Amino acid sequence: MSDDDDFMLEDEEEYDFEYEDDDEQDEPDVDLENKYYNAKARKEDDPEEALLEFQSVVDTEEEEGDWGFKALKQMIKVSFQLNKLDD
Repeated sequence: MSDDDDFMLEDEEEYDFEYEDDDEQDEPDVDLENKYYNAKARKEDDPEEALLEFQSVVDTEEEEGDWGFKALKQMIKVSFQLNKLDD
């Protein structure tokens, strides 16, 4: 064996990579995102139902995050349009 062969044998180590499976953690966010966009699409045609769907986004979100915040913001806008400022 030459020195180059020895060098190549030494470098043939087995590397194990650990991949984290984030799919389980991402799914709740995807569900919230879908609920949010469904409610947003509905707010022009049926604002009352959109308010309920936005509230569902807020209620479903386990930790305060982006989708709950966006849903609350949309709820304020829809309530303002419906003159439901006390709700």
